Amino acid sequence: MVTDLAALRRATALAAELAARDTAWDVDHVRWTPPQGVFLRSTEPIVLLRTGNQWLGKSTVGIADVILRCLGRHPADPRGQRPPIIAWVISPTNTHSVGIQGKAWTLAPKHELAPGQAYDDVKGFRGRYAALRFANGSIIHFRTDRQGALTLSGATIDHVLIDELCSPRVYQELKKRVARRNGSIRLTLTPINAPADWLREIAAQGEVVDLHFKCRPEYAIPEGEAEPLRDPKSGRPMNADWFAEFRASSPEDERPVVIDGEWQIEHKDRELAGWSDRYIYTSHDSLPRFAEYGLGIDYGQASDRTVAILAAYSPERGVYVLEEWVGDGKVPILEQAQAIRRMIRRRGLHIKDIGHRIGDINSAGLLGYIGSMNEALTEAMRTVAKAERDPALPPDWAFTSANKRRGSVGYRLRLLNGSLAAQRLWVHESCNRLITSMRTYKPGLKSSLILKDPLDALGYVAETWMRSATPQPTAIELRR
Repeated sequence: MVTDLAALRRATALAAELAARDTAWDVDHVRWTPPQGVFLRSTEPIVLLRTGNQWLGKSTVGIADVILRCLGRHPADPRGQRPPIIAWVISPTNTHSVGIQGKAWTLAPKHELAPGQAYDDVKGFRGRYAALRFANGSIIHFRTDRQGALTLSGATIDHVLIDELCSPRVYQELKKRVARRNGSIRLTLTPINAPADWLREIAAQGEVVDLHFKCRPEYAIPEGEAEPLRDPKSGRPMNADWFAEFRASSPEDERPVVIDGEWQIEHKDRELAGWSDRYIYTSHDSLPRFAEYGLGIDYGQASDRTVAILAAYSPERGVYVLEEWVGDGKVPILEQAQAIRRMIRRRGLHIKDIGHRIGDINSAGLLGYIGSMNEALTEAMRTVAKAERDPALPPDWAFTSANKRRGSVGYRLRLLNGSLAAQRLWVHESCNRLITSMRTYKPGLKSSLILKDPLDALGYVAETWMRSATPQPTAIELRR
């Protein structure tokens, strides 16, 4: 048999190149910067690495720390030198979790993994429950904060990485999980204004060792070297010029937190200072069991000024905004009812399932109806339910009027900010108008009136829930 030696050499060279590429970024080859090195060499039970976003690589060093413990090669902590261990990595959402699973796949030496491991850029690690298994028996489980504290109970583990802020209840539950084995917890995050207050408090008390690094050029120079790292996207050296441009890329009032990792900033230009896009959830995220579903409606005569908010309440996780409908207040009331019914049905619910219904106190006179808009919409919903052969509505099914006492608008906005601070308010990514209002509403300007309507509708339906009412769970299943 004739062998093509040239082709064999090319194949051998390609295999060697792929093998080298596969290990070039594993934990044994990374050049760590001074802040990352301090974090890796920390031996305290609970350590926080607090910096800004997208410049230090805090998630990368966090997952590298986990992998080194699993391999038994942790540089300093003796608890990370005795594999096999069980570790958990907690992310805020499923999407975030898949991203950090990708970092774990990149950093883990492939020859030290258990056979059959595979990573998918969309779904993460293969299998029903995301996990990375090592040949020595160590295992990393990937969980999310939104799964709630109850799903974390019962296990005994050695180490936890919390990447980005979790809820106080999840944190306390994780402390219990590592206590039996004298385990450790690491947090890597950029604070998100008010919701980080609980962590700031326990760090000040000394429960958590707080490693805070502001955005500075010297922190991009690997330990023992003279030249800075290069931007992975542009290839530019991360020198003083790069850092100056990076800092200028964020609004000035956001730089203390977003760039430097400070605990809190004062938003003077908008009402919902506690809002962050981390409170946006997607259809891929798991949802809790809801105790009650509700509708809040703010009526308006002009185009895009009638807003209906479909929301749900979980005693454990708080208020979830499921969907919004924005319409023209001049549209016939029956058409409004049909649009709202479609929104409800898209979530797998019936009109009768909406147990909490609050509307503004507008008169229905401009639409040619006698009485209030709430009364007119109630009758229209009954007509739609009957025409569409939905389950009959009970006699007491009706829209009630929102509380409009003096100061009620400011009161509901304070409730919204309080719910954000407590991480008990979540908005589906499809709710564009509400998200825009959350990001930009500024009271006192005529141009902001249209931004206030979605906040009013949300405040109407969620006010009772935000005051910590706790109706008992039902068995209604929600379509995501």
